[in-house]
Amino acid sequence: MLEPNILEQLQRTHSALIRKHGETQDSRSTRIGVDYKILHKLLDPVVKSLIGEYKVHDSYFQRDRSPAAIHTDLFNTNDKQTHMSVLFPLGSDGPTSTVIFDEQSIDNITGKSNTGVEEFFEDRPDSNYVYTEQERNLLAHCDPTILAKLSNPKFYKWTLGGALVWPRIQIHASDNIEHNATTYKDSLILFTTAP
Repeated sequence: MLEPNILEQLQRTHSALIRKHGETQDSRSTRIGVDYKILHKLLDPVVKSLIGEYKVHDSYFQRDRSPAAIHTDLFNTNDKQTHMSVLFPLGSDGPTSTVIFDEQSIDNITGKSNTGVEEFFEDRPDSNYVYTEQERNLLAHCDPTILAKLSNPKFYKWTLGGALVWPRIQIHASDNIEHNATTYKDSLILFTTAP
């Protein structure tokens, strides 16, 4: 999706921001917000080709050093109609993927990764989905009680220059990067709202 020169520009920008601001030591990831107006000219044709008309609600560069648990991207919507999440993989030192489940939620509590998620799922029935051994390994960081209520995980491998897109209401997680000895992964993430 991204031309090599655009990918390189985004990688350089992220590296410069990490050098300037440093990495967050007390959380699983370092997020550095960026005003989408700065990236609009560079990315707008690509984003439009992926999701059509849109507005960017939030955009940031992110370096993950540990996996993200089950969540949605509904937080901080400021009462706007949510649209899509767009993730551009910028680099990693090993294989990684984003895991999308069949289930969706419009409940904001599932957007607060690991906070209140258990309460959201506690009254839901088990899905009876049988996870393969490989899926269990790649989802080992996720709460098994919550996993039992979800189904049909699809693993979308990160590819440099590619893009991953899903509705912000879609329940998802990262894979267990430690399973593949991956120690970091970098991305640019856009949270969009309806135009």
